[in-house]
Amino acid sequence: MESTVQLESKQLSASGSLSMGESDAVEEGILLYYKFARIDDPEETKNWLFNLCSSLGLLGRIRVAPDGINITVGGKMAALQEHIKAVSSNAMFDGTDFKLASCSPPGDCKAAAECGFTSLSARTVKELVTLGLHPSVQPPSVLDAGRHASAQEFHGILEDSVRDQDPLKKIVVVDARNVYETRIGKFTAPKGVEVLDPLVRQYSDLPRWIDENEDQLRNKQVLMYCTGGVRCEMASAYIRSKGEEFQDVVQLSGGIQRYMEAFPDGGFFVGKNFVFDHRLAVPSSNLLVVGKCLHCSTPYDDYSARCRCSLCRMLVLVCTDCQSRGAPTICEICVKSDKSSRKPGRTEDAVRDGKCTDDSEIKVALSDRKDDIQQQRKLRILCLHGFRQNASKLKGRLNALRKKLRQRVELVYIDAPHEVPSTSEHLESQHQLSCHEMEEEECLSRRSPKPPSEVTTRASKKFAWLISPNTTLCDSSTLGEESEENHDETFLEGRPNSGAVNLSPREKGLTCGSNELPSWSASSRGAEETSLAQHQTQTSGWSESWEKLQAVFAKEGPFDGVLGFSQGAAIAATLGLLSVSSEQSQATVKFRFVILCSGFISPAAEHFGTFSSLKDGEIDVPSLHIFGGREGTDRQVSVSESEQLASLFRAEKRVTVRHQSGHIIPTQPEFVQQYLAFLEQFD
Repeated sequence: MESTVQLESKQLSASGSLSMGESDAVEEGILLYYKFARIDDPEETKNWLFNLCSSLGLLGRIRVAPDGINITVGGKMAALQEHIKAVSSNAMFDGTDFKLASCSPPGDCKAAAECGFTSLSARTVKELVTLGLHPSVQPPSVLDAGRHASAQEFHGILEDSVRDQDPLKKIVVVDARNVYETRIGKFTAPKGVEVLDPLVRQYSDLPRWIDENEDQLRNKQVLMYCTGGVRCEMASAYIRSKGEEFQDVVQLSGGIQRYMEAFPDGGFFVGKNFVFDHRLAVPSSNLLVVGKCLHCSTPYDDYSARCRCSLCRMLVLVCTDCQSRGAPTICEICVKSDKSSRKPGRTEDAVRDGKCTDDSEIKVALSDRKDDIQQQRKLRILCLHGFRQNASKLKGRLNALRKKLRQRVELVYIDAPHEVPSTSEHLESQHQLSCHEMEEEECLSRRSPKPPSEVTTRASKKFAWLISPNTTLCDSSTLGEESEENHDETFLEGRPNSGAVNLSPREKGLTCGSNELPSWSASSRGAEETSLAQHQTQTSGWSESWEKLQAVFAKEGPFDGVLGFSQGAAIAATLGLLSVSSEQSQATVKFRFVILCSGFISPAAEHFGTFSSLKDGEIDVPSLHIFGGREGTDRQVSVSESEQLASLFRAEKRVTVRHQSGHIIPTQPEFVQQYLAFLEQFD
């Protein structure tokens, strides 16, 4: 599994070479389609689709799995039609239902960004639709999905149910969507037909609901629907996998979108169709408002404010007046899950309905529910800082990320074992010289250096996992990541490496012996050092770091994952290598995944040779790699170094998130969504 995130996309000019009408060239539209098919090379297919969409100026999401493709993109109608034409020429897409609709350009940039429609992202995933089944349960085949019914046939079944005289034939309608989608629009049904809303936060919760409600589905005709059809494919197959009593399952072909096209007044569907693009929702000609404000119950169905549950962060409906009050909001699922343990006078209902006006009472009500939420085990991730940083510094840098992942993970920070003395006056002078060698605008953006005494007095202790073998820790080679003042752009890790030579391990003359130093380190450092990035000269100190890490795992573990930034990423990658190659490490240092940010292959003498002998994909550990998307973006660690490290991890378990910033871990919504998607597999 590998993903790519790009923030820039070329826009198609209205005067382009497409053979479409002038109105098509300027009209905006949305295209969504999916196709279940065997994909022998998901990575190659993903790249082809990404390049096609990028060349046409389309923005949105591309998901490719070994079992199929799911795409939602927007742009000029002419470009979307050209995309359909190009894709249709591939036999793999025979029979694909391309759902194309005209729409206005994004009116709310914030909402569009949250929906992923200010960028073009392409990811390879393990499966097109994730049911969230236990690993021991064999997922159903899409070939066993329920019978497809057109919008007209689906409508006709509901109409005929009124006239059907067969008392043994019972019909139920099942909504396969998430609860926040159903709150603004849903199917109604004639008398005698039951409509079931599973009330799930996410699709992977649906199988559990099916398991718990088999009696409501047994020996009945199950009509199932979702937004565009893809979720019904696997959900209907799962119902039918339960045996002979569950075979009569019919799914709405093309989903609600095709139904509303066939019945513009909505037919049996009332309200709006929730969509995952910048439109947010699509109404019928029947303007009946189905949704209501969670606080005051006023009819309301507008999700543009993107209000969320204070506990689980699910989208909720809060009217404009209640938004202005700023009262904490708890969704109905969080309330329902805590019914048995609520305390009189301190319930979430009071908070939800806006009846709690006392701040202390609100805090107690929220605290009671948070305690229950936190009892659901979070993923514990050990965080390893970069060279010449410390645990506190990394904690500050990751504070925004921690807040956005707080419902899912617990971050644990530790200091590396090698203390690096505070920056000397000599270091400050070297820093100034280095600054003058950079672009003038970068120099102007730096704060004036403080007097050496002030720097020494205010500086906290700095640490490193690896250090240079034959230099004092006070000289200029120790300039570290904490020296960059502009957090939002980059963390410095030594002088800029724009002139660094990016060679493969073998090209650098490395051997496979675990005890030999790289040819450019201890004995032959000298003149070659000028062509090496600073982080490549830190080759000593691994034994102390290894002892420290073993002690941390023994005392503070267990940990689900290890996150490393820069030099910390080199160490985390080494732990990943050891976890699959050393029986000793498996007994002491255990974890399930690594997150490597601006990573590079560790130059430590003890194991660098082992890295150099690895083949692509040989480290069989799930990994998330985060680094700059093009050369020169990250001035400390080159893109090729991060790519080289990523290539050593197994492709099927690897996710790569590229960004256009510097030596940082970005926390914009489109990136956080990628992180959460990676972490979901370890819940």
